[in-house]
This record gives sequence, structure tokens and C-alpha cells, in this order.
Amino acid sequence: MDTLAKIYEDVNGSLKTEHESRFQALTKRFKQIYDEKPFYFCRAPGRVNIIGEHIDYCGYSVLPAALDQDFIMAYCLSNDDKIVINNVDKDQFPSITIDTDPF
Repeated sequence: MDTLAKIYEDVNGSLKTEHESRFQALTKRFKQIYDEKPFYFCRAPGRVNIIGEHIDYCGYSVLPAALDQDFIMAYCLSNDDKIVINNVDKDQFPSITIDTDPF
């Protein structure tokens, strides 16, 4: 899958084996809801702070460590002022709509 190569640096092919099904499920769910394929994918790798959470906001040193877990998101642009959030697991995480107006 082309998207995997862009989001993950897959040195030996193991990431494709591990993550391709996640991208396929995400793309399938997106198409079911919006009747189009995602235009963009976004990925945020997992991270923990060994010394403590939010300690870096106080000006102290932190010791972050990367995790294998990550967050992936598919999205496309729309012409309205709403952000519609859906999850692959629609039963546990129902859809919500957020207005982009900050007030």
C-alpha cells in the first residue's frame, strides 16, 4: 500500500504486514461513511514521558520514549464549517460533529 510507505519507514517489510490491515479497515470505513476515499492520512506515534507527564511544561528535562502504538487518521476537506469525527469502532465511539466556530 503506497500510503504505508509514506507514513512509516518500512525497512524490512514488517510494518506493511503489521499495519496494512489497519489502513484497509480505516479506508473502508471512511468510504462507507463519506462515499469517497480519504484524501489524506495522518499518523501520530505513541510516546510516554519516563520522568512524568507534563513536567516539560515547567521547564524541566523530560525523558520521552517511543511506543509501537500509534494513532492514524483519514480525512478529506469539506465545504461546510463542521468537523465530523468517526471511528472504525463505531459502537464504542459514536460519531460526533464539531463546529469550527470557536465562539
